[in-house]
Amino acid sequence: MSEELLWSEWLRQISADLAAKGIAVVTIDGSRIRDKETFLEEFARELKFPDYFGENWDAFEECIMDLAWLHAEGVLLIYRDSGAFRTSRPDEWAIASGILLDAVEYWEVPGFFLKVLFI
Repeated sequence: MSEELLWSEWLRQISADLAAKGIAVVTIDGSRIRDKETFLEEFARELKFPDYFGENWDAFEECIMDLAWLHAEGVLLIYRDSGAFRTSRPDEWAIASGILLDAVEYWEVPGFFLKVLFI
C-alpha cells in the first residue's frame, strides 16, 4: 500500500473518530503555500474564516483565536508539507508559526482546544 493511500486512510479514520466526539479535523495542504498570501488564503479556506477576514497577520491571529463558526469542541489542525514555505520565506514562516503556537497556547482552556500537527 502506498504512503499516500495509508495517509488518506489514517486521515479518514481519525477524522471520523474525532468528529464523533465533536472535534473538527482540518488539513492544510502546505504544497499550495509559497508565501504569506498563499498561507493566509489556504488557512482562510480550510478553516472557513468569516467574510470579514482581512488577509493580514493581525486578522489571521484574530480569526485563529476565535473559531466559533466551526461549532466544534476542539480542532486538530494537520499541516502537511510545511517545508517549502518554511525554507523559502523564513521570516514569514516565523510569524505564521509563532501565531499558530500562540493560538495553541491560547486555546488551552476548558471546553475547547486547538492542536497543530506538522507532518
